[in-house]
Amino acid sequence: MTKRLYLENSHLRSCEAVVEACLPTDGGFDLVLDQTVIFHNAGGQPCDTGRIGDAVITGCDERDGVLLHHADRALPVGARLPLTLDWPRRFDHMQQHTGEHLLSYAAYRLYGANNVGFHLARDTTTIDLDRPLDAAQLLEIQRLANQFVADDLPVQARCYDSEAALSDLPLRKQAEGIRAPIRIVQIEGADCCTCCAPHCQRTSEVGGILITDAAAYKGGMRLNFLCGQRALSYAAGLHGDMDRLARRFSTARDNVVQAVTKLQDECAQLRRRQRELTDALNGYLARELLAGAKAAGRCRLIVSVLPEIAPDRLKALAQMTLRQSKTLTLLMSAQAGRLSYVLSATEDLGLDMGELCQAVNAATGGKGGGRGTLAQGAGPASAGLAETAEQLTAYFEKRLSQLR
Repeated sequence: MTKRLYLENSHLRSCEAVVEACLPTDGGFDLVLDQTVIFHNAGGQPCDTGRIGDAVITGCDERDGVLLHHADRALPVGARLPLTLDWPRRFDHMQQHTGEHLLSYAAYRLYGANNVGFHLARDTTTIDLDRPLDAAQLLEIQRLANQFVADDLPVQARCYDSEAALSDLPLRKQAEGIRAPIRIVQIEGADCCTCCAPHCQRTSEVGGILITDAAAYKGGMRLNFLCGQRALSYAAGLHGDMDRLARRFSTARDNVVQAVTKLQDECAQLRRRQRELTDALNGYLARELLAGAKAAGRCRLIVSVLPEIAPDRLKALAQMTLRQSKTLTLLMSAQAGRLSYVLSATEDLGLDMGELCQAVNAATGGKGGGRGTLAQGAGPASAGLAETAEQLTAYFEKRLSQLR
């Protein structure tokens, strides 16, 4: 069985290891070693990577109690070779994981929130709490966790022979279904729980904890957070963004929020004014369209191509033309190679626009639908749109003329 040196010393970066087995796999080889500093995928923490001899170790997994080091080439069985892990990757993982213990303990101690899920990824780390917390509570949790970091508390890992031996320990969390030896990671004056992963030796190595996001999740809350260099890089990125915004608004960095808020208020006022002007313009256009409506039996017909009108205005404009009884309106607009149309009618016509719009789809090569007094659709714009409008005018004139 492989001796797991990282359980005794999480800061051990290299050792010599004997290759006990070399098993071919798809795309590489699995090595079994007599001892290792490489941590495998477990406990929510990704595995280490590194090198052994001339081979690159791309990962490590445990299967049936055997540690399999995934290597890019075969190595001779029985060879004793230097084994080195990727220390920056390992240290980053330890910072996040030890920080997770501190953050989870702070949530538990302050508000009785239990950690029910943990995941460490390349760019972020998450914990799932079994109860929701508000913004002020999250800030207090973050403050306490960082106080533990500043206190430079020792972090110790110890293995116990049975669950009974844990009875006197102040365990925050105990994994289910574990077998001896049971490894406990204890932070003096703070957290104590079962854990199989390497950790920092002192809390100061975590380097700071920053909660970056929080959202409701399965009746509780999921927290995204960063520790150490990850937190520093994130903060540096935000600092740079604030600098760019400050320059854009010609203001001090501390005034960016006020500047953005002011801009939002101004934009909201402009949008309201734009809607007012659009409604007024639509009113003028609707009156012009009504003035030019064709008589079709006892009905009125409006078919118009409005290339300067944005598609999102067609519906409101068409509705404004229905102020007189027995009116059918088809408005079309072609912009950026795309045709949009709205077909609308007064209720007293007794026609289903969902049925009539099939004629528009056929004439324009578009797709659309509706029911009752309204249908909408879109399709490719074509050079012969004016001729298409004339054809549809003739078709609708005929249909309306047949109405009594």
